[in-house]
Amino acid sequence: MIHPDTKAQNSSVPTISRLRFRVALVFVFLGMAVLVYHRITHIPPPAPKPVIFGLQGPETPAAPDVLRLLDDLRPGDKLGDGTVLAIDAPVERIVWVDVQLGSRVFGIGVGATGTGGDKPMPITTEKYEVRHGMLRGEGEFNPQAMQQAAEQLAARIRRREQTVPLPSGM
Repeated sequence: MIHPDTKAQNSSVPTISRLRFRVALVFVFLGMAVLVYHRITHIPPPAPKPVIFGLQGPETPAAPDVLRLLDDLRPGDKLGDGTVLAIDAPVERIVWVDVQLGSRVFGIGVGATGTGGDKPMPITTEKYEVRHGMLRGEGEFNPQAMQQAAEQLAARIRRREQTVPLPSGM
């Protein structure tokens, strides 16, 4: 004689525990399908562009005479491996150019000869001094990138310094 439980297991009619398992399995597959669909169709919004603020808030952009001295440099132009983010109006007789390289931002300062005081500037032209620094942000950074960008800015100034008068504020 066959035991009643064995007969139920061998029959084509599933037991209640098998039905529960199958229903649970269907819900698991449906849940996974919804999760995959959500991940595929959900596109995160783009990250906002960084805004560069000075110590007193947003910086005032440089006037046209400063841009002429810098050989018409504009935000978005390349200096070395970096990209110009902003060119600020002179503050304490120095124009700062913000340059982004990867996730880092640094400044290149341009002032008339003598604005650096007794401290020798790393790069000089006939009428101007060029310095770099104010490294901001996190991540890897090659220090030579600042020097390279500052040298390229100095080359732009050398092309124009004989024909462009000293910009106001410098």
